[in-house]
Amino acid sequence: MEELGELDAKPVYSFFKRFFDIVLSLFALIVLLIPMLIIAVIVKLTSPGSVLYKQERLGKDGMSFEIIKFRSMYADAENNGAQWSDGENAGFSTGKPWFYVNDNYTEINVASQEDDPDSLLNFYRKLLKFRKENPIAIYGDYQELLPNDKNLYVYLRSYEDKKMLVICSFTRDAVRFDAPESLKISKAALVLNNYEHNFVISEGFTTRPYEMRVYLFA
Repeated sequence: MEELGELDAKPVYSFFKRFFDIVLSLFALIVLLIPMLIIAVIVKLTSPGSVLYKQERLGKDGMSFEIIKFRSMYADAENNGAQWSDGENAGFSTGKPWFYVNDNYTEINVASQEDDPDSLLNFYRKLLKFRKENPIAIYGDYQELLPNDKNLYVYLRSYEDKKMLVICSFTRDAVRFDAPESLKISKAALVLNNYEHNFVISEGFTTRPYEMRVYLFA
């Protein structure tokens, strides 16, 4: 776990408030499906420190690269062994594990994702590398840009002479996003994304299902 330090908890509070607003207004269901990558980016680029479970890194327990399923029994799944390979007991142990082995271990494991540049495991590595190398992701001032939008969660972080713009879509529908006039995303560096061919038209773009982009202004 990373050290928290004396940091403002406002980004974390704001995220969870907006998150539950979206949940209640759009779904009102016990079981909620939302994109795994968006959650990863929001948590890691807003919170000063957070726990990263092995299930998150691999997309275990039914969590695919695109979708994570929240459910009341998820806590139990954290007790089983890491899925290292498709071998006996998911490569965790040659002995009898203390907890059940998830049935999906033959498909979802470290070995199967290690060399796949598009795997969830390697996305987390890229995300954590960016966070480690860019203090703005930890210490930057936080400003939510579209607080009343039910489809887009957009925020800006500022630190020293840098700015970081995060755009996350929580819908399958196409939604037009226009950057603030002061931010020229056509000239910024796209540092994280979950789609190819990220065009910018008139300093904005139309989102694809559950699209996420992170721009860095140096």
